[in-house]
Amino acid sequence: MPLQPMRFMHAANALVDHQLRDLGALSTASKSIALTATVKNFERLIEACVDQSVDFLLLTGGTFDESDRSLKARIALRDGFETLRDVGIQVFIVPGEQ
Repeated sequence: MPLQPMRFMHAANALVDHQLRDLGALSTASKSIALTATVKNFERLIEACVDQSVDFLLLTGGTFDESDRSLKARIALRDGFETLRDVGIQVFIVPGEQ
């Protein structure tokens, strides 16, 4: 029986839409980038999964922080998971602490 290769992406502690800390003083432009960085990072992860035709996405650790109560994070996760579902890529989540 031949072996079938399996391709997957792994991301740990994505913390979608979680406030970045200890950044020091930032310019207005840099602050704008920092405020959207974790959501953009997640969106790029989803794009990479699709572009690379992976079999599944493995998310470990803190994917989001419930105490943030972020609607933006919930929407980004839902949209990303729906995109993956539409192209047949499964998502496995192993939750953890931040």
